[in-house]
Amino acid sequence: MSLLEIPITSLADSTSTVILDSISYDIRLQWNGRDESWYVYIGRTNQEFLFKTKVTNGSDFLRKHRSYATCPQGVMLVLDKEKLYGRLSRDSFSSSRFSLLYYTADTVDDLRRLKLIG
Repeated sequence: MSLLEIPITSLADSTSTVILDSISYDIRLQWNGRDESWYVYIGRTNQEFLFKTKVTNGSDFLRKHRSYATCPQGVMLVLDKEKLYGRLSRDSFSSSRFSLLYYTADTVDDLRRLKLIG
């Protein structure tokens, strides 16, 4: 299995450029204080963001967008290192309690076989 931990700054709004499945993507994480949630925007580098979605612990937030040709084909999720279903807060990433992870496309079948994703 190939796993990438995507680095997150302690800012409430940050953008990182990462290589996923040999393609460069911009990933923006933004804290929304009104509903106290993190949102992620993903798109190919130097292009419009393909989608925006709310980040929830333990859910593959690429799943419903994977049919788009420009969407990464792996699994992206947030992992809580302390609790099984902990709630994300403003300081979740800066405290290192939560990690943003990407499993490459070649591992999706392995994850399904292990029943870690649907």
